[in-house]
Amino acid sequence: IAAIAPALAASVGVPPARERLGHLHRRHPAIPIEAVDQGSTSRFVPPQPPGGTVSWVFDNLTGVITSICTSATSCTPTSAFLLAGFVRFAVGTLAPTSADSESPPDPRPFPVGVQVARTYPTPAVAIGCFVQQRSADTRYFCAVPVNPADTPPRWRGRAVLVGLPLSSNLPLAADRDDADPGKFRVCRYTTGRSHDPLPDAEHPLDYGAYTYPEGFSGVPGPLTNQNYLLIRAGDGSVPFDCPDDDPATELVNGRTWHHQPAN
Repeated sequence: IAAIAPALAASVGVPPARERLGHLHRRHPAIPIEAVDQGSTSRFVPPQPPGGTVSWVFDNLTGVITSICTSATSCTPTSAFLLAGFVRFAVGTLAPTSADSESPPDPRPFPVGVQVARTYPTPAVAIGCFVQQRSADTRYFCAVPVNPADTPPRWRGRAVLVGLPLSSNLPLAADRDDADPGKFRVCRYTTGRSHDPLPDAEHPLDYGAYTYPEGFSGVPGPLTNQNYLLIRAGDGSVPFDCPDDDPATELVNGRTWHHQPAN
């Protein structure tokens, strides 16, 4: 069982980032279920405003995004990896508990977006993600370009939550000691309670910082179930901590750690 809260997504497990063979419809498991199978490829239309025409073409075997299309017939070849997940909310006035992280209780308080601050391949860029605002969560999808000349192709960077529209600021705590009840903090679902490098599928602070046994670093494949929990910064006097897992619920791991602010 993956170190995520299953209530956050449509799956209770995270396939290894480098898995090649798909499960559903005999295609790579990272390909969104809504994607239309076209034989050796699948076409996915990410959530976008009415009238949006963007779609992504996935290789069914590898899960790599091979084309980004602006219409049914106008496509640009690319090499990009999917980064996707959910944002849920426990924004009550009391400190969030393990139960709150395993089953986030609150509706979405305001629109949120996701950006990827990619640092490799150069030049460094900010990649906007497509988001689907639902009553209880925000679902996001990012297409992160990689360097296809690398073996394996990979990228590095950090994903962050942002306010929407992008000109607005997400009212985040200044640091982990900030107890302002009018501010919020972002916790990430992860396997560790630190900022130590982790395998990328385990949702580290910085993607690509972990060195794999094969000797390379960088995100080597698509990532899904990269989930977040938004909580209040505190109650005015005591700062709230990102909730840890409840060991009594063996089939659900609700462990979270500070993401924004990270320190």
